[in-house]
Amino acid sequence: MNTELHLAAALAAAACARLDLAPEEEPALAQSFAPIVADLDGADRRYRAAVRSTLPAAKAEEMLRLMAGFRASAHEVREHVRREIDAIYRRFAREFGNFDPLDTYVPPADGLSHADGIRCADAADRGRREIARLRGEVNTTLVAQLTRSEIEALTAAKQERRAAFERALGSRVGVLTSDERERRRAAGELAALADGWY
Repeated sequence: MNTELHLAAALAAAACARLDLAPEEEPALAQSFAPIVADLDGADRRYRAAVRSTLPAAKAEEMLRLMAGFRASAHEVREHVRREIDAIYRRFAREFGNFDPLDTYVPPADGLSHADGIRCADAADRGRREIARLRGEVNTTLVAQLTRSEIEALTAAKQERRAAFERALGSRVGVLTSDERERRRAAGELAALADGWY
């Protein structure tokens, strides 16, 4: 499964859990999230284009290189945590499913021992701390290289990317719930999950 399909599956699992949908709806929901992930990719391409148009060429290439390195490292951390949690679930003949192991939502650990439920939570916490450490290193490097006006312009571009994520996900979530507050909450939570993949 490629990264885009993994993200669509993780979004579907999270949407089912957050909107209390039946688990059997998840596979079809994952398929319906695939074009949404393409929209997220488009928003990310626009963000990277903003990096190129905002910064001098050398700075832009360095920032894009650091971003790519961070994303690759974050993917490795996510997959390591997934393998660790999957191994715990398999010992109890259970499946962790398609949940993003770095998301703050934790699926019910039914059928696991209390200690193993805590081990899963600890693995996820360690992964999130490692991501925060990696992000901090990248941000420290970038802040030292960018001017205040460049940081402000790129912050605005990143906020627009996040808003685009929320619009795209909100359009899909709107089909799943008629409650506007619920739609906004779920779209924001799913956008936060997706943001961790970019």
